[in-house]
Amino acid sequence: MDDHTRGRDTSPELTAVRTVLTHAETALERIDDTTEDADPDARDMRIALDEVVDLLAPWRRTAPPNRR
Repeated sequence: MDDHTRGRDTSPELTAVRTVLTHAETALERIDDTTEDADPDARDMRIALDEVVDLLAPWRRTAPPNRR
């Protein structure tokens, strides 16, 4: 993947991607696949969420938006 330097950019698409990224990170924090009563698919869910976070990370907000 290209080296993205979009951390300060804004657009409706970037907002949507950043929303999904934040939700994926939150879900990852909430899934504990180490407990005995964990969902049988919890490990696979964590793996999938890790992939989503890795894929969307280049578009993460890194600083306040540039003023236009």
